[in-house]
Amino acid sequence: MPTELLATLNEASTSRLNYHIMNSKEAMGSAPTGGDTVPLVSVIIPAFNHERYVEECLNSVLASDYPNVEIAIIDDGSSDRTLAVIEAWAERWGKAIPISVISRPNRGIARTLNELLAMARGVFVFPVASDDYLLPGGIRTLCDALVGRPHNQAVFADSLVVNEAGGVVSSSMLFGFHHASRESLVDHLAGELITNWGPSGSVLMYRREPIVEIGGYGDDRGSEDWGFYLAMLARGWLSFVDGTVGAYRVHGGNENRNEETWSQRRRDWRRISFREAGNFSGRERIELLLLHAVALPRPVARLGGGVLGRALRRTLQLATRAIPRKG
Repeated sequence: MPTELLATLNEASTSRLNYHIMNSKEAMGSAPTGGDTVPLVSVIIPAFNHERYVEECLNSVLASDYPNVEIAIIDDGSSDRTLAVIEAWAERWGKAIPISVISRPNRGIARTLNELLAMARGVFVFPVASDDYLLPGGIRTLCDALVGRPHNQAVFADSLVVNEAGGVVSSSMLFGFHHASRESLVDHLAGELITNWGPSGSVLMYRREPIVEIGGYGDDRGSEDWGFYLAMLARGWLSFVDGTVGAYRVHGGNENRNEETWSQRRRDWRRISFREAGNFSGRERIELLLLHAVALPRPVARLGGGVLGRALRRTLQLATRAIPRKG
């Protein structure tokens, strides 16, 4: 384990609440099911000011049909009742599912995810946002894909899009909101995600050990998902599972970004893209540099999933089609 992650684990252990509620599966790495063993999945949940949603998130993990799950959750300095909701839930359900809870001052999403990764004991790790929730069968779908694809270190799938009240806004984040290409997600994954970023919500599962070995999540503030996915794509670790495993919630806390926040995110994406571009070759490197590492005007950068945005990506794909893809 890298020194930085080891230090994170030691620090986390000193700030742990008196909730470290584990049932008789405390020391398990796998549990017998019908004579076989199934890998332990660690669901890691960074929580911040989601008192309205975190209980539904936790309930969806508890309701999973997958038989070998633990929960690690950190309240990242919430100013609302998020921690109180988590504590009450852990007190009620801590005998039904292994759960470990930490509360401490705010440190941001990337550092919180690294602390959670250091806490995880599972073979597989499933990050879940505290305002999202899982769909029945979601954990099993991703876990079965990883078991069946030993060459992959991570897999991701699609999500519903729901509103504050849980009403379905779209049946597909990838194909409804971002107009992704199924063919490209299977055959040219890196190019598809670079030119048409679409994964959102709680849709990614990965093997713990290789992620720990590369140092976990970078210190990329609110853009940690972009850097994390690029790191996996560059290594050829990631593949797509054609299924819907979770629900991504659109609400006031994540939907309305002010000018300053949006501009900072764009600066972060450019910095990360420039940093990671050297790990790609051919079309992917050119696409990453042209679409993300340069300072595009805001109207162009915001085209995203719209008609003009798709036309821009298609033009770039045609312009670079003579350059071989990495995979």
